[in-house]
Amino acid sequence: MTEGVLIETGVAVEEVAATLGSSADAVTAEARRLGLFVGHLWDGRSALSTVDAAQLVDGSAAKTHAENEVNHDYQVRHEQWLRDREAERLRVFQEGWADAVRAGLNAGSAADRGHAAAREALARWDRQNPEPKPRSVDSGLKQLIKKVLEGTR
Repeated sequence: MTEGVLIETGVAVEEVAATLGSSADAVTAEARRLGLFVGHLWDGRSALSTVDAAQLVDGSAAKTHAENEVNHDYQVRHEQWLRDREAERLRVFQEGWADAVRAGLNAGSAADRGHAAAREALARWDRQNPEPKPRSVDSGLKQLIKKVLEGTR
């Protein structure tokens, strides 16, 4: 018996490979790359769940995986943008506050100056560093289709 987890209602990897015109090793590698679980049937053959097999065959597993990667990339870029923006706000606030304190202003007035300087700095920051926008997996394809359709008019 093969080590691993039994998939009771699964599809043998060989059957998926035959449907795709590929090898069982290639299907197993692709399934694992896409984060799909590869277990085994009662007779020890490698298998995928019926849902995973169907999604591998129709391409939706690859599309979902690509969308997840694009979303993760956006989240990483956006979080870094937020950290950089906050670091700039804090730096400018502290400079404005310290300058006001050195000029002899009380803490409240110094804080007001720091906040005013930070607001101006964030307005500049936002103009110079636009907030990252999510990208679509299909955006390149949509642009190509648009160009083709415009060319036929």
